[in-house]
Amino acid sequence: MLGVTGPNEYENNVNNNWYTNIVAAWNLEYTLEVISYLKNNHLNTFNDISAKLKLRKAETDKWWDIVDKMYFPKLESLNVFEQQDGYMDKEQQSISDLSEGDLPFNQNWSWTEYSDHALLNRPMSYKVYIC
Repeated sequence: MLGVTGPNEYENNVNNNWYTNIVAAWNLEYTLEVISYLKNNHLNTFNDISAKLKLRKAETDKWWDIVDKMYFPKLESLNVFEQQDGYMDKEQQSISDLSEGDLPFNQNWSWTEYSDHALLNRPMSYKVYIC
């Protein structure tokens, strides 16, 4: 998914944010599971909802295709998922290493300065992965 804002909201217009992609794929997959459940257990309800939404098999097939092909950036050399495309190409700097004059960085740095650095205490992907 291109041009998204990840959950930390400081990095906008990034490509393939891991969290955004995993949540999007999960939403589609969950919706498809509910559709399957309704078809198998409540056919009349499924038919009513499908008619109201004009839901067609071609559309749900496309959703499966999206789920199957969703891209999750991964650093093969480290065997870890990357927060988004190019995250590890940024200057890696701990917030604790910033000078007093830089803090709070969101008030003292431009968006360009911030987007050139990986400043979070830990990547958002890491937070999600361990939950």
